[in-house]
Amino acid sequence: MGTQKSTLHKQQWISSRIEAACDNGTSVDQEKLLAEFCIANASTRKTGLEIIENLELTGKIVRKDGDIFTPELFNDYLAKVKDQALQKELNSEEEQ
Repeated sequence: MGTQKSTLHKQQWISSRIEAACDNGTSVDQEKLLAEFCIANASTRKTGLEIIENLELTGKIVRKDGDIFTPELFNDYLAKVKDQALQKELNSEEEQ
């Protein structure tokens, strides 16, 4: 991955983009993030993916269906999905 300084810069680059998006209440598309990472850092997709996988293993991010979330935003996402499923179930019971 290069020198320790460049590795740290690349990790911070990815982390800051994820945190900024999640602070605004949106997830990050993994493929788009990787493309931007490769261009901005003159780096390989493999390096970006390794960093994302390490962030996931350390619990700093959650990946689901090609999207990247902070753990807090992912919990909000799960609550919304659960609420939508419950509402759908209630609506179908009312129709019967």
